[in-house]
Amino acid sequence: MGKAKVPATIATILVLSVVVGLLWNVRDTASVSAGQILTVAVPRSLDDYQFSGQWRNQWVLPGKLMEVSGVAITDDDRILMHNDETAVIYAMEISSQEVSVHAQFGNPALAVDIEGIAVIRDDLYLVTSTGMIYGIPDGVLHGGIHTEFDVFDSGLEAICEVEGLDRDFEDRSLVLACKQMYDRDDYISVYRYRLDQRRLEKMFDLPFSEVAGEQRIRPSGITIFHDGYLLLAGKQKLLIQVSRQGQLISQGKLKKKHHRQAEGIGLLGDHTLIVADEGKDRKATIAAYRPASH
Repeated sequence: MGKAKVPATIATILVLSVVVGLLWNVRDTASVSAGQILTVAVPRSLDDYQFSGQWRNQWVLPGKLMEVSGVAITDDDRILMHNDETAVIYAMEISSQEVSVHAQFGNPALAVDIEGIAVIRDDLYLVTSTGMIYGIPDGVLHGGIHTEFDVFDSGLEAICEVEGLDRDFEDRSLVLACKQMYDRDDYISVYRYRLDQRRLEKMFDLPFSEVAGEQRIRPSGITIFHDGYLLLAGKQKLLIQVSRQGQLISQGKLKKKHHRQAEGIGLLGDHTLIVADEGKDRKATIAAYRPASH
């Protein structure tokens, strides 16, 4: 007896329905462990993260990163880090947690108060607490010792103490977070620096009064996040999400037992949040928080 044939149009509709259904259900996936895949929506706020053990991985950093300060993420998800006194850049492979020296500004290395690191495509940048910016074109691709590098004066030295750097949404621009303002102590500001024009622009002010439960905020890091920015205030164990215009969207608290002195923050391609902690009197650590499942 012959097999019944499904008309071509009906078969096509059935196949398309299955494919659309698969794509709808998969959306963004994050591998949790071997054989286990969780479906997660792209995180839009801190409410999509849980800062608890179930969603946290944390590793001890080698002694040479005892005073880890800034964090930047490359396009291939390497984590770049630095200490706060010398311009030596370390790279960590998240899959193996192996850490190696990647690049160095100067020979011997610049001895300055470095408070942030950023990557724009393959270019590498550092910022000091006084707002001086150092850059190595193609520094992500070409490591090693660089005795020649670009220097930019942001003009922030008389305005605030800088602590936090990341690439901005605008092409060839950096975003800088102020840790403490010099005119008064009831707000902090975030600035943009346009590298090609060598021009500083104020983006927004964030009054302390707008952040629930906080009398004073001391940012230690910044990263672009969704359609805005994520500020890390390590001393307060606080994460603050703001829009591009500085409007408060959400806030969250890191667990004190896991974060003694959070200094650097970054975001992997799969939306895993990276937080680096200075060692102080113990060992430095780096933590990875993946978005909670939906």
